[in-house]
Amino acid sequence: MRSIDRFLLSFSFLFLFSVECVSQDLLSSSMLWSGVLVSKKINKKIRFNLGDLHSVNMTDGVFSFNQSSFSTTYKVKKNLKIKLEYSLGVYRWNNNLTQLGLLSSGIGTTNIHRFTGGVSNRKKINKRFKIKQSIEAQVYFPRLYKYKVRSFYKAKFYYNPKKTPFSSVFFVETKLFYFFDGMPIVYRDSDNKIVDYASTDGIHRARLKVGVRFVPIKNKKSIKVILYYMAQKEFNIKGVGNEINVLTPAEINANYLGKQKVLYPFNDYNVFGVHLLFNI
Repeated sequence: MRSIDRFLLSFSFLFLFSVECVSQDLLSSSMLWSGVLVSKKINKKIRFNLGDLHSVNMTDGVFSFNQSSFSTTYKVKKNLKIKLEYSLGVYRWNNNLTQLGLLSSGIGTTNIHRFTGGVSNRKKINKRFKIKQSIEAQVYFPRLYKYKVRSFYKAKFYYNPKKTPFSSVFFVETKLFYFFDGMPIVYRDSDNKIVDYASTDGIHRARLKVGVRFVPIKNKKSIKVILYYMAQKEFNIKGVGNEINVLTPAEINANYLGKQKVLYPFNDYNVFGVHLLFNI
Protein backbone atom coordinates (compact mmCIF):
# COMPACT_ATOMS: atom_id res chain seq x y z
CA MET A 1 0.00 0.00 0.00
CA ARG A 2 1.39 3.44 -0.95
CA SER A 3 2.01 6.18 1.60
CA ILE A 4 -1.11 8.16 0.67
CA ASP A 5 -3.26 5.07 1.20
CA ARG A 6 -1.75 4.47 4.62
CA PHE A 7 -2.23 8.10 5.60
CA LEU A 8 -5.89 8.24 4.59
CA LEU A 9 -6.66 4.91 6.24
CA SER A 10 -4.96 5.91 9.51
CA PHE A 11 -6.64 9.32 9.51
CA SER A 12 -10.09 7.78 8.98
CA PHE A 13 -9.80 5.40 11.93
CA LEU A 14 -8.30 8.07 14.21
CA PHE A 15 -11.15 10.41 13.33
CA LEU A 16 -13.84 7.83 14.03
CA PHE A 17 -12.44 6.53 17.29
CA SER A 18 -11.75 10.01 18.68
CA VAL A 19 -15.48 10.78 18.91
CA GLU A 20 -16.75 10.86 22.51
CA CYS A 21 -19.24 8.05 23.27
CA VAL A 22 -22.08 10.02 24.89
CA SER A 23 -25.14 8.29 23.54
CA GLN A 24 -28.79 9.09 24.10
CA ASP A 25 -30.91 6.47 22.38
CA LEU A 26 -31.76 4.71 19.12
CA LEU A 27 -35.13 6.44 18.69
CA SER A 28 -33.69 9.53 16.99
CA SER A 29 -35.45 11.33 14.15
CA SER A 30 -32.22 12.31 12.34
CA MET A 31 -28.74 10.79 12.51
CA LEU A 32 -25.35 11.13 10.87
CA TRP A 33 -23.58 7.85 10.10
CA SER A 34 -19.87 7.79 9.28
CA GLY A 35 -18.02 4.61 8.44
CA VAL A 36 -14.86 3.00 7.13
CA LEU A 37 -14.62 -0.32 5.29
CA VAL A 38 -11.29 -1.99 4.53
CA SER A 39 -11.47 -4.83 2.00
CA LYS A 40 -8.80 -7.37 1.10
CA LYS A 41 -9.04 -9.84 -1.77
CA ILE A 42 -7.47 -13.13 -0.68
CA ASN A 43 -7.88 -14.96 -3.97
CA LYS A 44 -10.28 -15.10 -6.90
CA LYS A 45 -13.15 -16.33 -4.71
CA ILE A 46 -12.58 -15.08 -1.13
CA ARG A 47 -12.57 -11.53 0.23
CA PHE A 48 -12.23 -10.31 3.85
CA ASN A 49 -13.80 -7.04 5.07
CA LEU A 50 -13.27 -5.04 8.26
CA GLY A 51 -15.69 -2.21 8.98
CA ASP A 52 -16.59 0.37 11.58
CA LEU A 53 -19.74 2.51 11.76
CA HIS A 54 -20.53 5.44 14.07
CA SER A 55 -23.83 7.20 14.56
CA VAL A 56 -24.31 10.78 15.79
CA ASN A 57 -27.67 12.15 16.91
CA MET A 58 -28.10 15.29 14.80
CA THR A 59 -30.58 16.95 17.16
CA ASP A 60 -27.97 17.46 19.89
CA GLY A 61 -24.68 16.40 18.29
CA VAL A 62 -23.89 13.57 20.70
CA PHE A 63 -22.72 10.10 19.73
CA SER A 64 -25.27 7.29 19.49
CA PHE A 65 -23.48 3.99 18.88
CA ASN A 66 -20.46 2.25 17.43
CA GLN A 67 -20.69 -0.93 15.37
CA SER A 68 -17.61 -2.92 14.36
CA SER A 69 -17.85 -5.81 11.93
CA PHE A 70 -15.82 -8.52 10.25
CA SER A 71 -17.15 -10.32 7.19
CA THR A 72 -16.09 -12.64 4.44
CA THR A 73 -17.57 -13.25 1.01
CA TYR A 74 -17.18 -16.29 -1.18
CA LYS A 75 -17.79 -16.06 -4.92
CA VAL A 76 -19.75 -19.15 -5.97
CA LYS A 77 -19.72 -18.05 -9.58
CA LYS A 78 -19.34 -14.82 -11.52
CA ASN A 79 -22.37 -12.94 -10.16
CA LEU A 80 -23.30 -15.06 -7.12
CA LYS A 81 -21.74 -14.56 -3.66
CA ILE A 82 -22.23 -15.93 -0.13
CA LYS A 83 -21.63 -13.69 2.87
CA LEU A 84 -20.88 -14.40 6.56
CA GLU A 85 -20.50 -11.60 9.10
CA TYR A 86 -20.08 -10.91 12.81
CA SER A 87 -20.68 -7.46 14.26
CA LEU A 88 -20.50 -5.94 17.74
CA GLY A 89 -22.59 -2.90 18.59
CA VAL A 90 -21.68 -0.85 21.67
CA TYR A 91 -24.24 1.64 23.01
CA ARG A 92 -24.03 4.05 25.90
CA TRP A 93 -26.84 3.18 28.29
CA ASN A 94 -30.05 5.21 28.34
CA ASN A 95 -33.40 4.21 29.83
CA ASN A 96 -35.09 4.70 26.45
CA LEU A 97 -33.14 1.70 25.19
CA THR A 98 -35.46 -0.53 27.22
CA GLN A 99 -38.07 0.14 24.51
CA LEU A 100 -35.85 -1.91 22.22
CA GLY A 101 -35.32 -4.72 24.71
CA LEU A 102 -31.75 -3.82 25.72
CA LEU A 103 -30.27 -4.29 29.18
CA SER A 104 -27.50 -2.31 30.85
CA SER A 105 -24.17 -4.06 31.36
CA GLY A 106 -23.77 -2.29 34.71
CA ILE A 107 -20.91 -0.09 33.50
CA GLY A 108 -22.94 2.41 31.51
CA THR A 109 -23.01 0.58 28.17
CA THR A 110 -24.93 -2.19 26.46
CA ASN A 111 -23.59 -4.57 23.81
CA ILE A 112 -25.33 -6.30 20.92
CA HIS A 113 -23.78 -9.25 19.07
CA ARG A 114 -25.06 -9.97 15.57
CA PHE A 115 -24.37 -12.89 13.24
CA THR A 116 -25.33 -12.58 9.58
CA GLY A 117 -25.55 -14.98 6.65
CA GLY A 118 -26.68 -14.14 3.17
CA VAL A 119 -26.52 -14.60 -0.57
CA SER A 120 -26.35 -11.95 -3.30
CA ASN A 121 -26.64 -11.80 -7.06
CA ARG A 122 -25.49 -9.04 -9.40
CA LYS A 123 -26.97 -8.55 -12.88
CA LYS A 124 -26.03 -6.12 -15.62
CA ILE A 125 -29.10 -4.59 -17.26
CA ASN A 126 -27.22 -2.59 -19.92
CA LYS A 127 -24.09 -0.46 -20.25
CA ARG A 128 -25.32 2.08 -17.71
CA PHE A 129 -27.58 0.15 -15.33
CA LYS A 130 -27.09 -2.87 -13.12
CA ILE A 131 -28.91 -4.37 -10.14
CA LYS A 132 -27.69 -6.23 -7.08
CA GLN A 133 -30.19 -8.34 -5.11
CA SER A 134 -29.55 -10.03 -1.79
CA ILE A 135 -31.31 -11.93 0.97
CA GLU A 136 -29.82 -11.96 4.48
CA ALA A 137 -30.75 -13.36 7.90
CA GLN A 138 -29.41 -11.84 11.12
CA VAL A 139 -29.44 -13.33 14.64
CA TYR A 140 -29.09 -11.01 17.66
CA PHE A 141 -27.72 -11.64 21.16
CA PRO A 142 -29.31 -10.61 23.44
CA ARG A 143 -32.77 -10.85 21.92
CA LEU A 144 -34.38 -7.49 21.22
CA TYR A 145 -38.01 -6.79 22.03
CA LYS A 146 -39.12 -6.75 18.40
CA TYR A 147 -36.99 -9.66 17.18
CA LYS A 148 -34.20 -12.07 17.83
CA VAL A 149 -33.93 -12.91 14.14
CA ARG A 150 -34.59 -10.52 11.32
CA SER A 151 -34.26 -11.12 7.60
CA PHE A 152 -34.41 -8.74 4.71
CA TYR A 153 -34.56 -8.55 0.95
CA LYS A 154 -32.43 -5.84 -0.65
CA ALA A 155 -32.48 -4.50 -4.19
CA LYS A 156 -29.79 -1.98 -5.16
CA PHE A 157 -29.87 -0.23 -8.55
CA TYR A 158 -26.71 1.38 -9.95
CA TYR A 159 -26.51 4.02 -12.66
CA ASN A 160 -23.14 4.75 -14.23
CA PRO A 161 -23.46 7.79 -16.50
CA LYS A 162 -20.89 8.53 -19.16
CA LYS A 163 -18.01 10.88 -18.29
CA THR A 164 -19.00 11.96 -14.77
CA PRO A 165 -16.65 13.87 -12.43
CA PHE A 166 -14.66 11.60 -10.09
CA SER A 167 -16.01 8.47 -11.84
CA SER A 168 -19.29 8.91 -9.98
CA VAL A 169 -21.85 6.10 -9.79
CA PHE A 170 -25.38 6.81 -8.51
CA PHE A 171 -27.55 4.28 -6.69
CA VAL A 172 -30.96 3.65 -5.17
CA GLU A 173 -31.36 0.91 -2.56
CA THR A 174 -34.49 -0.56 -0.99
CA LYS A 175 -34.78 -3.01 1.93
CA LEU A 176 -37.79 -4.85 3.32
CA PHE A 177 -37.44 -6.49 6.76
CA TYR A 178 -39.18 -9.43 8.43
CA PHE A 179 -39.08 -9.71 12.26
CA PHE A 180 -39.09 -13.08 14.02
CA ASP A 181 -38.94 -14.42 17.60
CA GLY A 182 -39.14 -11.18 19.56
CA MET A 183 -40.26 -10.91 23.18
CA PRO A 184 -43.97 -11.87 23.38
CA ILE A 185 -46.65 -9.33 24.26
CA VAL A 186 -50.34 -9.60 25.12
CA TYR A 187 -52.77 -8.80 22.29
CA ARG A 188 -56.32 -7.71 23.16
CA ASP A 189 -59.48 -7.15 21.16
CA SER A 190 -61.70 -4.05 21.26
CA ASP A 191 -63.44 -5.45 24.35
CA ASN A 192 -60.11 -5.67 26.21
CA LYS A 193 -60.14 -9.48 26.12
CA ILE A 194 -56.85 -11.31 25.67
CA VAL A 195 -56.73 -12.93 22.24
CA ASP A 196 -53.06 -13.85 21.95
CA TYR A 197 -49.67 -13.83 23.64
CA ALA A 198 -47.02 -13.88 20.94
CA SER A 199 -43.94 -12.24 19.46
CA THR A 200 -44.31 -9.51 16.87
CA ASP A 201 -43.46 -11.68 13.87
CA GLY A 202 -44.14 -10.06 10.53
CA ILE A 203 -43.04 -7.53 7.89
CA HIS A 204 -42.52 -4.33 9.86
CA ARG A 205 -39.68 -2.22 8.42
CA ALA A 206 -38.59 -0.68 5.12
CA ARG A 207 -35.59 1.43 4.20
CA LEU A 208 -34.91 3.61 1.18
CA LYS A 209 -31.40 4.86 0.43
CA VAL A 210 -30.20 7.14 -2.38
CA GLY A 211 -26.60 8.17 -2.89
CA VAL A 212 -23.47 8.45 -4.94
CA ARG A 213 -20.13 6.62 -4.94
CA PHE A 214 -17.06 8.36 -6.35
CA VAL A 215 -13.28 8.22 -6.55
CA PRO A 216 -11.90 11.31 -4.73
CA ILE A 217 -8.32 10.95 -5.99
CA LYS A 218 -7.67 10.63 -9.71
CA ASN A 219 -6.31 7.23 -10.76
CA LYS A 220 -6.77 5.86 -7.20
CA LYS A 221 -9.74 3.52 -7.66
CA SER A 222 -8.72 1.61 -4.53
CA ILE A 223 -10.15 4.52 -2.50
CA LYS A 224 -13.83 5.42 -2.79
CA VAL A 225 -16.27 7.68 -0.95
CA ILE A 226 -20.01 7.06 -0.56
CA LEU A 227 -22.47 9.84 0.31
CA TYR A 228 -26.11 8.94 0.91
CA TYR A 229 -29.46 9.74 2.48
CA MET A 230 -31.55 6.98 4.05
CA ALA A 231 -35.09 6.91 5.47
CA GLN A 232 -36.44 4.14 7.72
CA LYS A 233 -40.14 3.54 8.22
CA GLU A 234 -41.83 0.93 10.44
CA PHE A 235 -45.41 -0.21 9.97
CA ASN A 236 -47.97 -2.98 10.33
CA ILE A 237 -49.56 -4.87 7.44
CA LYS A 238 -53.10 -5.87 8.36
CA GLY A 239 -53.57 -9.61 8.22
CA VAL A 240 -49.85 -10.35 7.83
CA GLY A 241 -48.18 -11.44 11.07
CA ASN A 242 -48.58 -9.72 14.44
CA GLU A 243 -48.51 -5.99 15.13
CA ILE A 244 -45.97 -3.64 16.69
CA ASN A 245 -46.79 -0.16 18.06
CA VAL A 246 -49.58 -1.77 20.13
CA LEU A 247 -51.76 0.44 22.37
CA THR A 248 -52.52 -1.02 25.81
CA PRO A 249 -55.90 -0.05 27.39
CA ALA A 250 -55.53 2.71 29.97
CA GLU A 251 -57.52 0.83 32.61
CA ILE A 252 -54.77 -1.78 32.97
CA ASN A 253 -52.02 0.85 33.14
CA ALA A 254 -52.72 2.81 36.30
CA ASN A 255 -49.06 3.83 36.51
CA TYR A 256 -49.47 5.84 33.29
CA LEU A 257 -52.02 8.23 34.86
CA GLY A 258 -54.87 7.18 32.62
CA LYS A 259 -52.83 7.35 29.41
CA GLN A 260 -52.34 4.49 27.00
CA LYS A 261 -48.91 2.89 26.77
CA VAL A 262 -47.43 2.05 23.37
CA LEU A 263 -45.70 -1.33 23.28
CA TYR A 264 -42.83 -1.69 20.80
CA PRO A 265 -43.33 1.75 19.18
CA PHE A 266 -42.50 2.48 15.56
CA ASN A 267 -38.84 3.45 15.15
CA ASP A 268 -38.73 5.90 12.20
CA TYR A 269 -35.68 7.99 11.42
CA ASN A 270 -33.58 9.65 8.72
CA VAL A 271 -29.86 9.20 8.13
CA PHE A 272 -27.23 11.24 6.33
CA GLY A 273 -24.17 9.08 5.71
CA VAL A 274 -20.56 9.23 4.56
CA HIS A 275 -18.42 6.10 4.13
CA LEU A 276 -14.81 5.59 3.07
CA LEU A 277 -13.91 2.38 1.21
CA PHE A 278 -10.36 1.03 0.92
CA ASN A 279 -9.29 -1.93 -1.19
CA ILE A 280 -5.84 -3.07 -0.06
